[in-house]
Amino acid sequence: YSKYPGAIYTASKFVNVNLPANSKIFLFRDTRGFFLEREYVWGDPLLQNFIDYSSFKNEDDFYNELRKLGITHLLDNNEPNWGYEAADRYTGRIISLKGRMLEKYSKSIYDKGNIQIYELK
Repeated sequence: YSKYPGAIYTASKFVNVNLPANSKIFLFRDTRGFFLEREYVWGDPLLQNFIDYSSFKNEDDFYNELRKLGITHLLDNNEPNWGYEAADRYTGRIISLKGRMLEKYSKSIYDKGNIQIYELK
């Protein structure tokens, strides 16, 4: 992977080198946490039971749930050809909640290609 790095590998390497060992990453629109040397939680609405997006009234609820789970960072994959059906499961409402939550409660620490990493406040 280091010889022909893809966007997720490069982002994961950034996490492994730069984030504290006790970081906990929320993977939004990605499931490839196996590159991470940090604890992580999938955000996919159908592949996890940590987050019930339908229960969130606003971005504050989303943020509070992530903090309750000990999430310190969010990795967001916007690769257009990542190409698995999960893209359809992240509804416009979920994407909007995530955007407002990040705008209000995070700072961007990595933005390369189509992958961004945010540190939660």
